[in-house]
Amino acid sequence: MLCILKQQCKLSTGHSSGRKFIIANARVENCAIIFCNDGFCGMCGYTRAEIMQKPCTCDFLYGPQTKKRAIAQIAQALLGSEDRKVEIIFYKKDAPQQSARPIESSLFSSDSIR
Repeated sequence: MLCILKQQCKLSTGHSSGRKFIIANARVENCAIIFCNDGFCGMCGYTRAEIMQKPCTCDFLYGPQTKKRAIAQIAQALLGSEDRKVEIIFYKKDAPQQSARPIESSLFSSDSIR
């Protein structure tokens, strides 16, 4: 089973800035990330090599304004293998305080994307 986390950033104009996504293997510990696209790398400031094998919960992007409720919703969706949309605040690698922005995250199990 694979988990796919797609993120779409909303700009202040209301338009989306494009799709960023990761793909994770739900059969290994921590649902390790096995792929991320260039858009995801650009959004978070990490290289692909730094992101590979990290948990798909993206806890490396959490910061002071990341809500515990959103974190719990992502974890619950992963445990239950259910699709879910969550708005969460992620932080870029090198400038966490200046780069906090809400991200709409959608989690999909491999069963729902066939």
